[in-house]
Amino acid sequence: MSETSTNEMKLIFTNDFKQDSYKILEITKELADELEKKEKETKLVFRGLPDDEAVFCTNDKTFQIKKVQTTNMMLFISPELNQNPDSMENDTNDTTSNCYHYNINDNISSYYELIKISPRIKKLYMILSDTKYQGPDEEDRFDKLKVKFYTLNDILNEIQASEEEIIEGLKEYNAIDINGYWRIIDPNYIQIFLETLLNNIVIYDLSSEHLPLHKVIELSVEFDFPDFVTTHVLESFSDSVLKEEQETYYTLSKEKITRFLGIQLLASHMPDSYEYNEFISKWKEIVPEDYTVNIDLIKGFYIEEETTFQNDKRLLKYFPMTELSHDMKQRLEELFYAKPKWKDSSLLPYLQDIESNKKVIDRALIKYARASRVGKQIYYTSRF
Repeated sequence: MSETSTNEMKLIFTNDFKQDSYKILEITKELADELEKKEKETKLVFRGLPDDEAVFCTNDKTFQIKKVQTTNMMLFISPELNQNPDSMENDTNDTTSNCYHYNINDNISSYYELIKISPRIKKLYMILSDTKYQGPDEEDRFDKLKVKFYTLNDILNEIQASEEEIIEGLKEYNAIDINGYWRIIDPNYIQIFLETLLNNIVIYDLSSEHLPLHKVIELSVEFDFPDFVTTHVLESFSDSVLKEEQETYYTLSKEKITRFLGIQLLASHMPDSYEYNEFISKWKEIVPEDYTVNIDLIKGFYIEEETTFQNDKRLLKYFPMTELSHDMKQRLEELFYAKPKWKDSSLLPYLQDIESNKKVIDRALIKYARASRVGKQIYYTSRF
């Protein structure tokens, strides 16, 4: 019988060995599948300023990076270069075995895992607030102010979110690229534009369901609204866009316009509260007659203040979710600080904008809140 050849491995600590030279990152199965498909280029990037806790971003998702200690030691090894196993000696002088040498590059006792989180875009509104666009007549004031204008690259370097999530955040805040810089269009300026547009629709007998872009631009110029503002607001407040060879038509969204004007009305009353019936009455006055006003449209932008038994009036106060933290724990702390006891129907809208997964919301409520029931109504109070 012929002798069977065996292979052996010899591990060697190199002279330049240095512990913790390497880091191991465990990616999710979803991300691994995305990278293997190669249907589109996937950008992987760590984001965060020196004082931030870094996050890991793909094209469209943001992940928290969590360090996990292991119970077993992991050796990071690599084969020694230019090996000829036939000529290598082994510890037993057995000519039937080959001994391969491997260099130990690192001794690792931990790794990093990724946990999907909501994008941290609250800061986006803060950094763009100083350069709000309020119309062409107000642009000269920036010549005297030392404020920073942000390009998309500037924003990507500062905001801890994926590029697609940042773009969605810019849309949410009604931001627009003006000469290479991203600017929030001031809500008061948008309100003036919408009120002017709705008046012109009545005066010139235009159809809000088939609104021609060229006609709106023509009328808007008379009120000194730039073309890019007209186009941006129409795209933001329409349900559909029909592009034909010679013209673009918009179908205005009654719901989006009603919601925006309702939020603006409530915000204009700060810091005072609005009596419910008075608010609804004034809200109806500022929208066209065929628009339906419903308090549910502005959920997540108001809280009902507690009243005494002698005063059974409903009082509404402006409290926008867009100005709250995007971290679930911090968001709940802010909510319970503002109001100790919440109906589930009032609380959930403040959580659903940062987390769409109902199971994640339920787990957070179990951890940070106490539930109670009065009849069919569920209430939440704080565990903090």
